[in-house]
Amino acid sequence: SSYGRAAALELGERLAECGAAVISGMAAGIDSFGHWGAIKGGGRTYAVLGCGTDICYPRGGRELYEQIQAAGGLLSEYLPGTPPAAAQFPARNRLISGLADVIILIEAKEKSGSLITADFALEQGKEIYAVPGRMDDALSYGCNELIRQGGGIVTSTEGLLLDLGFSSRKKGEKEEIAKKSLEKEELLVYSCFDLYPRNLEELVKLTKISVPNLADVLIKLQTKGLIEEYFKNHYRKK
Repeated sequence: SSYGRAAALELGERLAECGAAVISGMAAGIDSFGHWGAIKGGGRTYAVLGCGTDICYPRGGRELYEQIQAAGGLLSEYLPGTPPAAAQFPARNRLISGLADVIILIEAKEKSGSLITADFALEQGKEIYAVPGRMDDALSYGCNELIRQGGGIVTSTEGLLLDLGFSSRKKGEKEEIAKKSLEKEELLVYSCFDLYPRNLEELVKLTKISVPNLADVLIKLQTKGLIEEYFKNHYRKK
């Protein structure tokens, strides 16, 4: 979902900025966005593959496959030339959790590969966090259930960084300096952004600002580096 994508990008980027390496499986979805977040944050990221490291899977992930090699590395227990097979992906998840100090789940159905990783992590005595979601959202069932059973909860990026012993001062200071320069309408619009991206229609309803004026404010916020338009008329916090 757009919520999961934004959360993975944000957490990957901020953790990378703090010097943490992001480890995942390069699968389409949360895995990929976590890797992209780390790359955007200028940090290290590693992908544990369910095939030989000389094979790009998923096939549509060629750009990410090459970027990960430059930003960290590709890992696999399978020999070069080994093609992807369904049984190999759950098995490789034990390596993802084994290499990681902390596991963070972002969206997981009742039966998902993420929960397989979480089970391995519990057996390995690793610390686990989950990003909560709506209780009627099937994509958040696994995360919400993990939190109910006592797992850590990610209520904000800043809170997680503090829990893990990282200082978020660098980005926080930059954001505070930028916010102090905002005019009243700019601050109103910027306050609408959190983990959820916002589209133009949502922002009009939330702020009651006319479309022409809102468009002008959004351009100013983009110029100041506080938000970005990742899709036509869809914006998110940078």
